[in-house]
Amino acid sequence: MADRSFHSLTALTIAVLLSALLSAAPAFAQSFEDGRAATRQGDPATAIAIWTPLAEAGNPEAQYWLAESFWGGWWGVPENLERRAFWHMQAAGQGHVPSYVQLGGMYAHGHHFAQDDGAAAEWYARAAEAGNADGQYHLGYFYYEGRGVLRDFGRAYGLWRQAAAQGHVAARNVLCAEIADYCEE
Repeated sequence: MADRSFHSLTALTIAVLLSALLSAAPAFAQSFEDGRAATRQGDPATAIAIWTPLAEAGNPEAQYWLAESFWGGWWGVPENLERRAFWHMQAAGQGHVPSYVQLGGMYAHGHHFAQDDGAAAEWYARAAEAGNADGQYHLGYFYYEGRGVLRDFGRAYGLWRQAAAQGHVAARNVLCAEIADYCEE
């Protein structure tokens, strides 16, 4: 009987302690925006320290920015294209559209992945279909140049128009240069 009471008391104690710890966790947890604030204050180490557990927990925005922290020595973080690709793939797997664009660029330029215009075009197409102006712009170039897709000037101009309508400056400039459309007055 005493053994049973001990186990019941131990289980109750553990439950109370876990409940207290879990209710206190939000007080210690930091948000994605805390990481953004750290970047604005010039503290990338803190931003990365905040975003890493968020990314590991599945936050696609934290995954995106953590991936970008491994790009080209940004913020003094050593470049690590494998980590960059990993985190963008994680975010893209959750439908994070800006990661589609970044993965398209990585395939287009052979960063971490073997250079593959077809794969790049597929990632840009996903972004373009989601209404992303950068995806529309880049996919437009792929159609214009016939990279990974059949050359199609009509599709290129259509994609650039979609991007330009969203204020994409480079798309406006190429339309102005190519067909005198979207030129500044």
